[in-house]
Amino acid sequence: MRLGLVKEANDGFVADTVMLENMVRIKRTVIPIWSILVIFFATSVVLLLSLERPSGPITHSYLFSLIVIVVALIVSISQTLSSMSKGV
Repeated sequence: MRLGLVKEANDGFVADTVMLENMVRIKRTVIPIWSILVIFFATSVVLLLSLERPSGPITHSYLFSLIVIVVALIVSISQTLSSMSKGV
């Protein structure tokens, strides 16, 4: 009840299914799904900048993939902060 996942109603307790669909439960910890995406995209950026960096000039496809992943990382961070500010 502390996280707002279950609410008390007149006829008992009711689970907030929309909230539960956007969460991952690991033992007793509830994590927003967006935070897992933040970890994935952050790891992708690190790997792209370290292991996949071209030895010659930077190509358009490398720059495009880097921009797309960074934008996805920014969106994931903002969604994670948004979902955590709602009480999770």
